[in-house]
Amino acid sequence: MDVEEVQLRVADARQRDVGRGIARIDQRTMEKLGISASDVIEIIGKRSTSAIAWPAYSEDQNRDIIRIDGFTRKNAGVGINEYVIVSPAKVKEALNVTLAPVDIRLNVDEDFTNFVKNRLMERTLVEGDTSPVMILGHTMPLIVVHTDPKGIVKMALDTKLEILNEPLAPPETLTELSRKEKERKMLQRFAWLKAMERKCASDYVKFCIEGGNLEADTEDVVVSKAKTTAKDKNVPVTISIQLYEKRGKIGSLKWAKVNPDGTIEYIYPEDLLVVCPFCGEPLTSYYGRYYCHRCAKYV
Repeated sequence: MDVEEVQLRVADARQRDVGRGIARIDQRTMEKLGISASDVIEIIGKRSTSAIAWPAYSEDQNRDIIRIDGFTRKNAGVGINEYVIVSPAKVKEALNVTLAPVDIRLNVDEDFTNFVKNRLMERTLVEGDTSPVMILGHTMPLIVVHTDPKGIVKMALDTKLEILNEPLAPPETLTELSRKEKERKMLQRFAWLKAMERKCASDYVKFCIEGGNLEADTEDVVVSKAKTTAKDKNVPVTISIQLYEKRGKIGSLKWAKVNPDGTIEYIYPEDLLVVCPFCGEPLTSYYGRYYCHRCAKYV
């Protein structure tokens, strides 16, 4: 007989699950709740949030734990080894969703809004939650300011998404200047990499440590390992990007250098590619001037 809710102890998510909006619970718990993998669950700690149920790892079976990442723990207001109440969720299709950045100012246009919407299409959202979006391997947290209807919602193709340009409240740890500089550099790298992918007809890229055996889809994972290696060996560690298409790897470029003190120097070869400052498309050179076909003008 199915039960309406169960109490589970919170455990940390594995690195591969961070930022995906999922919660791993064991088969016995799923059977108690009458749910299957990919069903949405409500997680109640100090506040209520949601996640998508995924099967627990084999070593976690019958332990009555729930593995969730730091974003979900923060949304539920709990820490590791604390307890939450888990139940099947009633999910509604979102008509309107408003998001806001946490600590940077954004240049929001239609392309950026559609990009974020596509990334959140399989996520569940609750007003007041922080939902991470991966951009160029970096995690950009966005606060769910408003949803219509209320409760647990999922993004749909016809959901109207609005993204605010500025944080709701000025962050205490960053000045306006540092926020703008952080935003400018991140978007610059994002535009360069996307333009390089188009230039090379690449299907996707991976980040890796040169001379090492670590390769990942996101930069954060590789940077974390590089910082540890650089500190332990007291030598800089170089991160590169590998460009792939369906037949395999088609190119490799240096991306960043991580120093023993933890600082990062981005060393990607900007001179290989000149991009439009307005749209990020690769520019074409005509008699010493650069022309953007997307913007239909010289820049």
